[in-house]
Amino acid sequence: MRLHGTLTKWNDDRGFGFISPSKGPTEIFVHISAFPRAGGRPQLNELISFETEPGRDGRLRAVRVMRPARPRTAGTFCAEANYFLNHCPGTQMDGDGDGIPCESQFCR
Repeated sequence: MRLHGTLTKWNDDRGFGFISPSKGPTEIFVHISAFPRAGGRPQLNELISFETEPGRDGRLRAVRVMRPARPRTAGTFCAEANYFLNHCPGTQMDGDGDGIPCESQFCR
């Protein structure tokens, strides 16, 4: 399940920080590797979207971070197109009308 929150703590030297989710009081750990490669370093107070999974210690950590305010990469478009095609039956994802679903156009 995708959650939303704000990056409230970040240690650039160590490459990790904490997200305050929009729903819930608990801060969630996030590592630099959870962020997309394109888009620069994470910034404090940045709004982000993320999923969670248990870390090695059993506590939740953020994974697959998306940055709505940042430019998207081809991989992001591909993931979003595939999500809509798989979870929203009947969705027409052919914006340019060439008969090729957009996930094919963005997954190269």
